[in-house]
Amino acid sequence: VTPLMELKPNAGSDRAWVWNTHADFADESPKPELLAIRFLNAENAQKFKAKFEECRNEVGKTAKKGTDKNDSADKVAEKLEELSVKEESRESEKKETKEKTEEKQ
Repeated sequence: VTPLMELKPNAGSDRAWVWNTHADFADESPKPELLAIRFLNAENAQKFKAKFEECRNEVGKTAKKGTDKNDSADKVAEKLEELSVKEESRESEKKETKEKTEEKQ
């Protein structure tokens, strides 16, 4: 995460984000990439965005202060570790679908 990265909605969805990175190291050599992520629901997407922005701001502050890079990376890593996505059981999803169907009738 860098201060220049900006999350944008993917195709107008409230559950998906895209962002550009100037150096993706996934294939060993760095290259610019467009990355995307999609979530099960809008709530988790908003939580991700909030944490992403928090990390981006932390990196920006650290860069301005000129503190030790390892310390900054540790702080960002700690914030990213706080992220978690909890999957709801399929039973609760089926129940919600059934309730919505019954409401329509």
